[in-house]
Amino acid sequence: MQVPFSAITYLKNNFTTEVPFMSSVYNHCLYSHVDADNAILHIWTTPKQVALGPRDKQLPDSPAAIAWLAANDYTMYNRNAGGLAVIGDSDILNASLIFQQPDKPLSIDAAYQLVVTLLQKALPTLTLTTGEVATSYCPGAYDISVNGQKIAGLAQHRYQNKIAISFYLSIAGNQATRCAIIKQMYLIGLNSDIITPPYPNVNANSMTTLAALDTNYSMEQVINNLTINWLPMLPFNRSLISTTTLNHQIERLQLRQSPLITALNIRKATKWSNI
Repeated sequence: MQVPFSAITYLKNNFTTEVPFMSSVYNHCLYSHVDADNAILHIWTTPKQVALGPRDKQLPDSPAAIAWLAANDYTMYNRNAGGLAVIGDSDILNASLIFQQPDKPLSIDAAYQLVVTLLQKALPTLTLTTGEVATSYCPGAYDISVNGQKIAGLAQHRYQNKIAISFYLSIAGNQATRCAIIKQMYLIGLNSDIITPPYPNVNANSMTTLAALDTNYSMEQVINNLTINWLPMLPFNRSLISTTTLNHQIERLQLRQSPLITALNIRKATKWSNI
């Protein structure tokens, strides 16, 4: 598949809980470092966190759901791509392919296909399929599955003439627990004992990890494959993003997170001992 750029660099981050939305901060900073010829692959991991989508803020009792997540040691942030919640931890790989829209604009589907190709090149021994897995968390048309079980999800954000296709890939860890966390969040947020659309009735059997598939793909190997098997990549010059620029973006994006802070201040929750 022809790519809409001639060179690509990569940037790796291991984020902490200090600024839960730091991945979005970096992505916004990186928009100014891509052009018609140069793209960037931003790769990162996080501690335990939940990235909330726009629809999650519309839960009837979203403050209770958010307080419950916090009581179970999850940090949260409002993400700017995708519609529903996804979970992150040290065994989940996240990445964004960021590039400039070419003169002949790429459709949404064509942009997604770039990342599908990237993932297939990084996981050459697996047969990846795309299509919605309705009982996964954050189901979408570009869910990535192996033998019917979702291992990755994609989302897309367009900013001016820049495109960022983001994905998470479940490398290892307890996927059943991740599913249970998101399911309980929705039950609490809906103040109900059933989950109704547009929120997914998450079924742990619909999702898996590379480790559970008994593959030999470690986090390190997948990152290596991402930066070698598709297109040769050199490291991004981190010094091009100043501390001042990062702090400016933190202040700007913090405004989108204020509803989370408000919710945590007005609700209390007890820890869920079943997970």
